[in-house]
Amino acid sequence: MKSTIAILATLVIVAAAVPAHAQDWVMDWNSHGSSVGILTGPFSEGWSINGTSPVVLTPSPFGMPVNFTAPAYDLGFTYQGHTYGGPVSVQTNFQSPQWLAPVPCAGIFTTSCTLSAQTSGSAFGSFAFTDQNHFTLDVFVGSGHSHTELVGVGSRVGVTASTLEPATMAFGLIGLLGAALLRRRHQA
Repeated sequence: MKSTIAILATLVIVAAAVPAHAQDWVMDWNSHGSSVGILTGPFSEGWSINGTSPVVLTPSPFGMPVNFTAPAYDLGFTYQGHTYGGPVSVQTNFQSPQWLAPVPCAGIFTTSCTLSAQTSGSAFGSFAFTDQNHFTLDVFVGSGHSHTELVGVGSRVGVTASTLEPATMAFGLIGLLGAALLRRRHQA
């Protein structure tokens, strides 16, 4: 009986340790904006850069301004070796002082290739799931002379892990109990 309890306890621990619904996302995006009087050459009149990037979308336990009760997420993506993103919320107008958006690697952006909401104003925008496998993003980062608007469409590309389904767990438990009973019967 002790071995049956140990097996059941092990099964419960393993089931609890399996990550729940870890998905892979990818986003097609466009960043277009300007930095008046700071950039020269081909970007002096503004920029428009496009990319496709893998995305990490992690639920955040806290909401964001304007509607603190709307579901919030930390959205992160990489492009050409740099990391971008920030908090987003399922609402028509979220606000955040912590966003990084891609810009051309030129002028004052040569080393970072990033426009930060912390150093050039703030970020505000909208984020929405169009269905369980797609989302849209439109975020404006910066203000006045230095800003960019990042518009993206994301899609889920697969499920990398999921929780065990109840039927699978039930059949597993029945099998383990049956094996334990047979073993006990053969020992007696």
